Amino acid sequence: KQIKKIKHFIVLSKFSKKQFEKNGISRNSLNLKQNFLENKNSNIKKNHKKRNIAIYVSRISEDKGILTLLNAWKNINLHLKIFGDGPLYKDLKKLNKNNLISFEGQRNLNIIDKNISNAKLLIFPSMLYENMPITILQAFREKTLVVASNIGSMKEMIKDGYNGILFKHNDHKSLESKIRWILLNQKVCHKITKNAYKLFVKNYTQKLNYKILIKIYKKAINQN
Repeated sequence: KQIKKIKHFIVLSKFSKKQFEKNGISRNSLNLKQNFLENKNSNIKKNHKKRNIAIYVSRISEDKGILTLLNAWKNINLHLKIFGDGPLYKDLKKLNKNNLISFEGQRNLNIIDKNISNAKLLIFPSMLYENMPITILQAFREKTLVVASNIGSMKEMIKDGYNGILFKHNDHKSLESKIRWILLNQKVCHKITKNAYKLFVKNYTQKLNYKILIKIYKKAINQN
């Protein structure tokens, strides 16, 4: 009964919008307003050199795809830094015998930003639909290549081979295969990160987000 009193909902992706529609929320009351970041916070400098590392920033739990990631990395010769905490953190850190994998724990936003900026790859192996992950937007902004599972909002945010790389979710062999391709195709990947940055500037900045939000507010006010 209470939900019927709400005239407008804000959703973060077209995918989320479809899910709410399927569950009985009127299409006319669903307004798309994506997440955003301030572009001025970018850590990119001229001739900024990426370090030869991959990074994971998320909860350390099975639903976030951490086991898929670790299984994929058994035969990958690239340093992987894992940021975050969660139910599997202590056990996985204790069991980790791979010198190329380091569990960094929970860190503040400044450290996370710098590490995303410095990394060549951001791995986002979530098995969840997600809404619109900020870490992916951070990577777009910092021209760090995003490798994500091909479900939910990730599939909407990323066009495979254009502004990121998608792999079959919950499939460590697919992820491993994509990482190997990336390591052999650095020039192509450089173009992909440039495309991601252009899309970030076009779609995910604060100015655009503000205009969309005000438009939604005005529509709600006029209807009341």
